[in-house]
Amino acid sequence: MGCKQCKLRTTDGDEGTNERDESIQLQQPIKQKQPNSNNTKTTATPTTTTTSRSYAHDDVPLGIRLSVIEMVLEEGQTSGFKSTSDICYNIIKPKTAKMKCAYVDMVVDQEALVLVAPATCFISHAWSYNLEDSVDVMRQYEAEHPNTYFWFDLIVNNQHDTSERPFEWWCNTFQKSIEKIGTVVLVLAPWDNPTPLKRSWCLFEIMCSMNAGDNVDLQIRLPTRQEDAFVKGMRKDYESAMNALIGVKTEESQAFIESDKQNIFKAVEASIGFHKLNSQINDQMRFWFLAKGKRGVRKIEESGEDVSEDTEFAALCSSLGSMLIGLGDYDKALEYYAKALAISRKVLGDDHPNAAATYNNMANVFKRMGDNNNKALEYYGYALSIKRKVLGDGHPDTAATYNNMGLSFSDMGDLVNALEYYGNALSIWRKALGDHPSTATVYNNMAGIFYKKEDYSKALDYYGHALLIQKKVLGDAHPDTATTYNNMANVLDDSGDCSKALEYYGIALATRRAVLGDDHPETADTYFNIGNVFYHVGDHSQALEYYGKALSIRRKVLGDDHPDTTNTFHNMAIVFFNQGDYDKALEYYSILLLVRRKVLGDEHPSTANTYFSMANLFFNVGDYNKALQHYNNALSIRRKVLGDDHPDTAAIYKNMGLVYMEKEDVKKELEMLEKAHRAYLAAYGPDHENTIETNELIDRCKDAMH
Repeated sequence: MGCKQCKLRTTDGDEGTNERDESIQLQQPIKQKQPNSNNTKTTATPTTTTTSRSYAHDDVPLGIRLSVIEMVLEEGQTSGFKSTSDICYNIIKPKTAKMKCAYVDMVVDQEALVLVAPATCFISHAWSYNLEDSVDVMRQYEAEHPNTYFWFDLIVNNQHDTSERPFEWWCNTFQKSIEKIGTVVLVLAPWDNPTPLKRSWCLFEIMCSMNAGDNVDLQIRLPTRQEDAFVKGMRKDYESAMNALIGVKTEESQAFIESDKQNIFKAVEASIGFHKLNSQINDQMRFWFLAKGKRGVRKIEESGEDVSEDTEFAALCSSLGSMLIGLGDYDKALEYYAKALAISRKVLGDDHPNAAATYNNMANVFKRMGDNNNKALEYYGYALSIKRKVLGDGHPDTAATYNNMGLSFSDMGDLVNALEYYGNALSIWRKALGDHPSTATVYNNMAGIFYKKEDYSKALDYYGHALLIQKKVLGDAHPDTATTYNNMANVLDDSGDCSKALEYYGIALATRRAVLGDDHPETADTYFNIGNVFYHVGDHSQALEYYGKALSIRRKVLGDDHPDTTNTFHNMAIVFFNQGDYDKALEYYSILLLVRRKVLGDEHPSTANTYFSMANLFFNVGDYNKALQHYNNALSIRRKVLGDDHPDTAAIYKNMGLVYMEKEDVKKELEMLEKAHRAYLAAYGPDHENTIETNELIDRCKDAMH
């Protein structure tokens, strides 16, 4: 698409012919101070020009109309320059050299068209791009949002200014500028090896956008000429297409100016850290890729194209189903798998391995849906029948379905059938694969069953087999090997061998720190487990130290609202309580209560548990009124969710009775204890220790009344 012919006013005042109302003119800027004249390209920053036009109203960075950028593109193309970098050096910098200003400061508004105004859209792009790709994306956005003012660094930044910015700028100023603009559009190209995901500046801009939450609309767009290639690539090999987009490692990214990269890295570490940023960006790319895939399927179906025998389309639908599982959209996943299954059965027949694979995937969905293990077993059964018929009883894929069925039986609590199906898988994999990671996996699964059955000896035996294979095949420094050490330590801890448990946790920890890093969730898991061991042996100081390390990682990487983080708050509160440090225990319980009310709601059993724990604390310090207040909060939840006859409800009644005993309110004491006794009697019967104990308390209370 061409742009209107434009005549520019040069910086020394000579003018070309002026085509009225259709031209974009450059003016000599207001001169405030002479900037550094070092001829180095600046980077994408929305805050620096040397004239009074740097910011608009309320410190919103300036934006420029698309027509100005199109004019620059056309001039670059005419002169044989394509990339943003080349156009900067050969077009922008020479035009602004005399005054050392930003290009935006030389643009003259026209009578009927304001060309410069507060920015409404921030363009994140790579300077190695063909400028035409960035302009194409801006045209897409302009078509949907007329009269947009684009913040585009080539135009609005002073390309002669190389002054160093303070660290405060990197941590706060840039973030606020992004939020004031409100929309960030990432230009993604080339689709199969996108440059922005390797550039420090682009990743920093994405981080700032995500940090702003709902205050910034982050959009990812492909240039038009990349769109068709992307859809074709996605349809042909979905997995490869997706993998090209989700391997972000910010710590390996590059920037044109080394000091910019270092400052960006420091800002990341001061904010959310590399691990969490990489995870968030990769998740963002997955969401975008999934949305593009769903639109691609819809577009193909709406086109009227006959896809009833299109195996590439079936593969695309199957891959979308797999992605939707990861996002928890199970109904939609089943819908896409059903499309794939219909094509596979029509083209390849009912007994083809592809049909078996889809049945297996659909079974995985049912398994994750909760209370659908029977449906999962039905679909695993379809897959197993095909695999046994087509591949044979001794094929590794047949074993995989046996293993999956074992998982379902385990989830249902049917440990006998779980062991049987795991055993079938183990027999096949040992014979077909030998010492293979899959063989180790099923040993681990069987060990988990023995652990559930509290057969610790057999659990350790099977974990031992898994460990030998993993050390041989994967090596000592592998996450799976570390996981098996961790699992064995769990068994050792529960069986009372705390010394050996600490040894194995120590091996797992060293491996995870070396392989996964100090800030990885699995590293935090091991710190947490070590804290548990020290708690079990009564070493509260060491328990708090290791819980603290776990908490630091989990808050940083997972956030305060994650269940693993709240579990850590909970355990630390218990340790402080047992140490008699009630102020510190109350502090941690209070944080825990806020998070659980926020995440789980006011009527969740875990929220009730926290109220109950806090009530116990107040009881111990003699603050009986607050104890009753928190017991009542817990009671209202448990009565509603669990009912009056549940043991957990009974426990509250009993403890409230004890509070009233301390307050010497015998009447209320008896009332609460009798409610506790009725609940224990209904739940456990007359011979349970809780029923007997409560009955004895009632007798004592009655004696005190006479």
